[in-house]
Order: sequence, then C-alpha cells, then structure tokens
Amino acid sequence: FYRPALQEAGVGGDFFDVFSVGKDCSALVVADLSGKGLAAAQQVATVRNMLRFALYKSQSVSEATISLHDALVEHDLLTGFATLFVGVYAQAQQTLTYVNCGQEPGLLWRAGTGEVRELGPTGPVLGGFGAGSYAEVTVPLAAGDVLALFTDGMTEVGPTRKEFLEVEGVSRLLQACAANLDSSPDGGPAKDPQAIVDFLVAGVDAFGQGGASDDIALLVGVVGVSGGTTTEGAGD
Repeated sequence: FYRPALQEAGVGGDFFDVFSVGKDCSALVVADLSGKGLAAAQQVATVRNMLRFALYKSQSVSEATISLHDALVEHDLLTGFATLFVGVYAQAQQTLTYVNCGQEPGLLWRAGTGEVRELGPTGPVLGGFGAGSYAEVTVPLAAGDVLALFTDGMTEVGPTRKEFLEVEGVSRLLQACAANLDSSPDGGPAKDPQAIVDFLVAGVDAFGQGGASDDIALLVGVVGVSGGTTTEGAGD
C-alpha cells in the first residue's frame, strides 16, 4: 500500500521494493526519504537503485548498507537523510537477515505463538555525518508467519497532536488481524497479504480520524508452507 501526503503531487519520499538478489533469495525494502512531494520523490530513485547495486555486489546486507551510506555521504547525494529497512529472505533456510537504519521496527507475527516481535533499528539513519556502522540480524521464519514493514506515516497518526497510534498500536492491529485469518483446509497458512494490508490501513485511518499527514508505505509478506513468500504493497 502506498499513499502520498500531498495528493496533488501523487508521489512522495516513501517507497518499498521487492527483488531477487540470488537463487531463492529476495530483498524486502521499505524506506522514507526526508520531505514530501516531488522534492522527496526525486531522491527515491537514487536510494532505490544504489541499494540494488550494493546488494548485488556485496557479500552481506550489512556490507551493502555501509557501502550505500558511505556513497551517499561522500558524494552529498541526499538533501536531509533517509531511514531504511532492508531484509534478505532466504527461502531454502527460511530466514530473514535484515538491517534497520533508523526505520520504524518491522513487525513479525509468529504463527506458532501469536506473538509479535519487533525488528528494531540496528544502525543510524542513512546519509548522516561520518561513517555508518550497520549490524545485521538473522531471524528464523516459519510457515504462516507474517512480516509487516512500514514507514512512520502509519505510527505518527492520531486524532490530536498528543495522541498517536505509535508502533504499539500497529502491532495490536497486526496481532488482531493475523490471529483471526483462517488456515487452509490442509493445515497450511492461507493468510492473504492483501487482506492484512487492507485491515491495517483501515485501522490506521480509523484511529487517525482523517488526521494522516505523512506519506505511508506498507509491505506485508506471509511465509508459505514450502518456504515461499507472498507479498502485497506498492510504492514509488
């Protein structure tokens, strides 16, 4: 799901990306560039394409993120900064290896327990001063697990400026939705990513009472029985 803050522009600085980085390995990305509208959207292509190149050429997610940050800083390519969550899903191992650069925590709903784990920051924002240090974390996944990645347009929404949904509110929405989706007849997960996207967006809009004022990008993935992943989302 993608919605810009400035409807007249039709674009913004938030985006998501999903692409292959090797045999049975897929990159899952959500990022937020400073600003809104066309000015922010102009920088999206720079970060998106440079990140792809870095992941293709690097041996790890951490190495790719450090390379991206250093290039952005050395060549002064950003006006402001960017937050980023980048994970590589390995289908055969059923693992997600991620780096979180000051982005909202990814939320991982566990099918086995019904609990939600936060995948919090592992390094600073991109494009800041000096060399960046970005640790990577690997988490095991299981069939039926649900991963939700999103920007702060979903958490910094509320009926007043003193009352926001925050990460805890999105986590509660995800838990309520994922736990109530039925399994397939053969016992495998049948959770529809689009249904989860629709539920989360409706919950955010209801809590905000029309008060959303920032770009929103949301990417949801569900781990399949054989280790495959289905995803829903969109962004520019």
